[in-house]
Amino acid sequence: MKDVRKINCDGVITSRRKIANNIYHIKIELEERFPIFAYGNFVMVHLKDYMNVLLPRPFSIFRAKNKILELVFKEVGTGTKMIATSILPFNVRVWGPLGNSFPFGKDMLCVAGGLGLIPLYQSIIKRNFKEVFVGFKNIYEAYFVKSLQKRGVIISSDDGSLGERGFVTEIFYQYLKRTNFKGKVVSCGPIGFLKRLWEIEREVGNIETYGSFEKHMACGFGVCLGCAMETPWGFVKVCSDGPVFRLKDVFGE
Repeated sequence: MKDVRKINCDGVITSRRKIANNIYHIKIELEERFPIFAYGNFVMVHLKDYMNVLLPRPFSIFRAKNKILELVFKEVGTGTKMIATSILPFNVRVWGPLGNSFPFGKDMLCVAGGLGLIPLYQSIIKRNFKEVFVGFKNIYEAYFVKSLQKRGVIISSDDGSLGERGFVTEIFYQYLKRTNFKGKVVSCGPIGFLKRLWEIEREVGNIETYGSFEKHMACGFGVCLGCAMETPWGFVKVCSDGPVFRLKDVFGE
């Protein structure tokens, strides 16, 4: 992706909606127009009134238009709890877009697990993937289900409470065995999910999988080293070198 303009400006969370168990969709009104971004980019969000005690948090960009930035996140710690529960309007500071993006082309596959759907959702809605697989832990942690079903997405849940029963990686694996698909795959999910996709790639031998990795970050531009990730060829910084990598460049050939 070509270098794009970035903003570092104040904003206000003006709306918040709970869309699944501990998962929220928020809208931030920014002081500046949000720049052009690519799917896979992220932003750093500072809790403006608490910048002296809390580090900024990285969030995948869900949607942005004009001066409205939309994010989807799960309440998992102090910072996200404050965003999920504080009285609105709530002041923040936003920096981005940051990071690289997913490669896209014709006849690609898409696999997302849980919160990994967030950076891929808009591309699923707008682009013509050959097939899309989305997995959730259970029906209570699932979101945007009707929209996904409308577009023919293959949905699964670990416990069988929604869609097909089983891990989405294994349903994707069975699809590859049936179809002998050859081409690129884009993915996002937990580290174990990505490692399993890498194992599948090594076994089938005819796909190239790109995954978006999530790590703790404090700066977003490669200085703090909080997101450093070890690979067989040395360390990479998820924020500045990624967050999207070929899986074999992270886990090995």
